[in-house]
Amino acid sequence: MRKFFKLAISIIGIIAIVCIFYIGYSNYLDNKIEELYKEKEDILSTYNTPLKNKGTAWIDRSMMGDNLGVFGSSEFSSIVKQNIKNNFPNDKYIGNISCMGKAHVQNMLHSINLGANYKSFKGKNLVVIESMQWFYGMEKDANAFIANFSDLQFYEFMQNDLISEKNKDYLCKRFLELESLRMLEVREKNKDVGYEYPRVHILAKIYSSDNKVYRLVYQLMRPYYYAEYKMLLLRDKNITYKYFRDLNDKYDKPEFKTDWDKQLEEATRQGRSACTNNDLLVYDAYYNEYLKDWWDSLKDSKKDMPLLESKEWKDYEFLLSVCKDLNLKPLIINVPCNPRYYDYVGLTLDKRKPYYDRISDIAEDNGFPVYNGLIPKENEPYLFQDVMHLGWRGWIYLTEELTSYFGNN
Repeated sequence: MRKFFKLAISIIGIIAIVCIFYIGYSNYLDNKIEELYKEKEDILSTYNTPLKNKGTAWIDRSMMGDNLGVFGSSEFSSIVKQNIKNNFPNDKYIGNISCMGKAHVQNMLHSINLGANYKSFKGKNLVVIESMQWFYGMEKDANAFIANFSDLQFYEFMQNDLISEKNKDYLCKRFLELESLRMLEVREKNKDVGYEYPRVHILAKIYSSDNKVYRLVYQLMRPYYYAEYKMLLLRDKNITYKYFRDLNDKYDKPEFKTDWDKQLEEATRQGRSACTNNDLLVYDAYYNEYLKDWWDSLKDSKKDMPLLESKEWKDYEFLLSVCKDLNLKPLIINVPCNPRYYDYVGLTLDKRKPYYDRISDIAEDNGFPVYNGLIPKENEPYLFQDVMHLGWRGWIYLTEELTSYFGNN
């Protein structure tokens, strides 16, 4: 018995030492991250690296104070000066901007991020940009989903007691579905690809199962997954700190003034000088690389593209449901597309309008505000920089709306 007590005391002592080290090092990293973020805020608020999009430490710091959180995808890589990431703070909105998302980051990944980083987003001004390209076909790119998936955020989402079991179950089943598609493609192409998320697979499997034994296993494994989550959290802080520390890039964010007429005039001038070799009013290099040599073959190439049948619609509803669980109310941005291109490839207005209407209707039916103001302007020159991404004038209109909607915060 005495040996047992000695062993128990030793184990408790080791656990206590580990906990003390963990808490001390975690607090040290928190302080260093905050210090470095203040020093390099402008560039860190606009950067969109996998480290930020898959983590928590960077996102948490970027949402401090009055900062505006904007969820999107590839539009953040827009080449134009008017890109929204350059337009905050301004004379009517005192907070900076935190851009979250990159190419192939869609509603599912945004939902996981929102659920995982809820404490950072609570009470903040939030925006979700919905893109029509997400709704092409029946299913999203499973490889891209897995590539942008975060096990850390998944664990945080699953541990958030505010999120309903229904939404957690949906996430688990959706992950398994997309994971299965990805692995099927890997096997079909005989790719030797290391699989990074076996533990996530197990957790998703046992959580979403109706089998009572699996449910018992889930309860028994919760301490293990919590411990793994805490280690991933510390790892994220450590990597974030080192990234901030070693970042030497300089970024002089231009001062943005809300003289909208002047901003639109400048946007038109810049758009006109960038689009000189085509009637689509996309910038010259884009036209030369992606459209010029294939133009004839693109005629009506998307006329049969289903926009209202994609599983992305359920993912969109899932995002809104998660936000309702968390009492978050982001402004939904209903973004149109360049009609000069889409009319030509067969996705004409009579096909796009039901999509636009449905984005708006689903949001409003769930009590979320929607900005549809860009849709009537889709034929304006220089609204887009290419066939899908907002450009010179488009970003100014959106900045004006967000500045007006959120006011002086």
